[in-house]
Amino acid sequence: MLRSLATATSGAVLLLASACASNVDDEQPPRGRQLPPAIASDEASASAGNRCADIPVAKNLLQGELLPHGEARGSLAVGAHWAYMYIGETIQRVPITGGPAESIYTGLVALGHVVAHGDTSAWLAGDLDDGVTLMVHNPSGLHAVELPGDITLVYNKLLIDNAGGAIFQVSVPNATKSQTWRWNAADQTASRLQGVGMPELDSSTGLYFVDNDQIIWASDTGLYTTNLATAATRLLRADGTDGVRNIIGFDSENIYGVDGLCAKGSCPFTVTALPRSGGPAFQAYQTSESYWTSSVQADASGVYWLNFDDVAIYHASLHDDAPAERVSHVGARVPGWQIPSYFEMDECNLYWSTTTPDGTIRIMAVAKQPSAAH
Repeated sequence: MLRSLATATSGAVLLLASACASNVDDEQPPRGRQLPPAIASDEASASAGNRCADIPVAKNLLQGELLPHGEARGSLAVGAHWAYMYIGETIQRVPITGGPAESIYTGLVALGHVVAHGDTSAWLAGDLDDGVTLMVHNPSGLHAVELPGDITLVYNKLLIDNAGGAIFQVSVPNATKSQTWRWNAADQTASRLQGVGMPELDSSTGLYFVDNDQIIWASDTGLYTTNLATAATRLLRADGTDGVRNIIGFDSENIYGVDGLCAKGSCPFTVTALPRSGGPAFQAYQTSESYWTSSVQADASGVYWLNFDDVAIYHASLHDDAPAERVSHVGARVPGWQIPSYFEMDECNLYWSTTTPDGTIRIMAVAKQPSAAH
């Protein structure tokens, strides 16, 4: 089966469940999303749907009244104008240019996972054991997505497209595999998303990214792209052939995956590229040194990773002889100081969260280009 970050398995839950920080006294690597999708990511990458404000020097986005003290229980998500985080039992958002935090939702959020793209954010409200509701927040307000009585949500990766539509997985009666549905922001209705998934063939579906009018997804049979407007679907690679593993991002030409990460120590890793126009996968980059990381993302500007050894984010261009450059330190190994376990990014900046020894949460950002001043 094609290795997917978002198939409806216990492994997917581990990848999506995010403990935003890890105590520096722990000997184990920081826990969190092992390979953020980035989305994954979901937020921006190469999509034209997001715009960002360049932040040349690392800074705390929180200004004025700080976030309330509490446990940062979920993921950090970044949209066009806001960074979102689940703290305590409240989803807070902060302007990516800096400013005061504001609450947009109070209540339980499944595993604290929030996604964002453009000016839309989404999450599953409730407890996984007792049932969840898909919630969408956009400029028109907060929306609880209604589904037919016999359709239930499956905890899986959520995506948001450029039209503000939410893409998600559901369980259908008498079916062994989940279906992919989409909530339409225009008429606030949900229906099956045609062309994505093959549940009739008893095949699982993994959702990766939305890029303009395309969705990138996987099934047991391979990796695909589907046009959201026409439902035209194209096979990028068949299962069992050369290809990428652990997808970490994309640009207009390639989809990127990473292999060789070590869970409990440093090792070199490799980034593989799969051409979106067709053709075999090829090695795009390999580190010349070893790094301790489980948080890696890639886009047209290169590959980025969070190195737990020196608690810093690194960058390299996507060619084999490119040097690795430190973009910024993102924490310190000081007793009581919690360091980030992952990061997010948009077209211009990198984002992460930390917690100081007194429990104050910081949402940090810095430009993606390395600087000796960092």
